[in-house]
Amino acid sequence: MCSDIHFLGAKKVPPVEIHCELVTVYGGNVMAVNNVHKWCREFESGQVNVKDEQRSGQPSTSTDPVQDSDAAVQTCLSIAQLE
Repeated sequence: MCSDIHFLGAKKVPPVEIHCELVTVYGGNVMAVNNVHKWCREFESGQVNVKDEQRSGQPSTSTDPVQDSDAAVQTCLSIAQLE
C-alpha cells in the first residue's frame, strides 16, 4: 500500500483521495486516512523506503475492522458527492 501512496502522492493526488483509492482497490481493511497523510509527508520530505520502521509499542491494528471499513466507505462517498 505504501508503494501506492508513494506513486499517487508523486502525481500530486491529495491524501484523502489516495485513501479513497486504497479503499476502492483493497476494501475497508486499509490504513486510516491520518496514516496516509503521514506517509505522504514522509515521501514529500525525501523518505524513499516504503516499509514502515520497526518500533516498540502496540501494533496499529483496528479493534473493529467492520466499523472502520464502514466509516472509510462513508468518507469516500461523502467526498465523491462534493465533487
